Amino acid sequence: MSNTKLFFVIILALAVIVFVFISLGSLKPPAPESLQSSNYADEQKLMQDIGPNATPEKQQEYFLLAKRLAKEGDSITIKDCKGSPTVLKATPGKMVTVTNQDGEDHQVILESGKYKYAVAANSTAEVKFDLFRGKGFYSYGCDRVAGPAGILFVEE
Repeated sequence: MSNTKLFFVIILALAVIVFVFISLGSLKPPAPESLQSSNYADEQKLMQDIGPNATPEKQQEYFLLAKRLAKEGDSITIKDCKGSPTVLKATPGKMVTVTNQDGEDHQVILESGKYKYAVAANSTAEVKFDLFRGKGFYSYGCDRVAGPAGILFVEE
């Protein structure tokens, strides 16, 4: 093989290698779920009460969104009347630790005021939520603001 042909083969091989690296560089792996900006918007959507007259489609959309965002655990932290995690996957009859990081006493209100659990300012309380309906969603509120502070997701 002549030097000229060898030169062109090497240049062609280098061009192919550069093209492959450029193509692979433009393929980015998806961001981890914790970094996706849509999570904040989804959490805000969950905090909008769908109401008792929601269509089955709206209820299913809400269910799937809450299930996707649910975090396994046994504790809730309340700061500025907002629960963290936004959706806690809870187990019926199990104790849940509620930490109030606000400077005021709060009542965690479940089932539209039917159940109230007191949590003193800057303290932690062990609460056994009475989840009588079984599996489903239980929004809980803070006595200082309207709307839900967070959601308990029960899946037996």
